[in-house]
Parts: sequence; structure tokens; C-alpha cells
Amino acid sequence: MIADSAVDGSWASEAEANDDDGLRGKVAIIAGASGPGDGMTNGRAAAVVLARAGVRVVCVGRRREQLERTAAMIKSLGGEAIAIAADATVEDDCRAAVSTAVDHFGRLDILDNNVGVAARGTVVDLPIETW
Repeated sequence: MIADSAVDGSWASEAEANDDDGLRGKVAIIAGASGPGDGMTNGRAAAVVLARAGVRVVCVGRRREQLERTAAMIKSLGGEAIAIAADATVEDDCRAAVSTAVDHFGRLDILDNNVGVAARGTVVDLPIETW
């Protein structure tokens, strides 16, 4: 599995390395991209898998040291990533994270929210309080 290969420092097969599903060059914010030590969480796994497909990753969460570790994992595997400490429940932090992502990478294509509790709806339809 791709996420498992990130833990041991290797990419998966060469065929998988060339299969980007049209994602190569996109930019993604992964909210909740931290994890303890080298452990794999949903957010960290999403960040690594997307980076594996050529996505430039913006790792966002409250724990800077853990975010930096996620970014370092991605970089050690040849990917591009930055870490931004932000609280997804604070609107100004979210705006700053988006602004930093666009300033750094020139665009933003994907938002993967791996924090909080589940709520049904789209990013457009949910009120900010629910988001």
C-alpha cells in the first residue's frame, strides 16, 4: 500500500509511481495532516498518498512539530510540501492557510478536511459554524 511505503521510506512500484490519476501539479490543503511521530493517521496518509500522485501538499493542523514531520516525510520521498500551523475552527486561521498556500504554490485545487466530527454537506453549503 502507498501509505505503508511512506513509513519505510520507499515508494511503491514503478507503475504506481507513474500513475498520478491526473493529479500531478495540483495543490492540496490537507487539514489534519499531523500525526504522532512517524505514525500514520488519516490526514497524514491522505497527504502522503496525494503527494505520491504528484500533488503539492499544504499540511495544516494545530501541531506544528507533527506537521513539519509530515512535510519532511513527503519531501524525503521526492514530493513538495509545506506545513502551516492553524486551527480549523478559527476562520481567520483558515483564511491565512489558504492565502499562504496560494502565495507559496500559486494556486489551490483540493481541500481535504481530516479534522473534527462528521457533518453532511458541501464546503459551499455548510455554514461556517458547522464547518
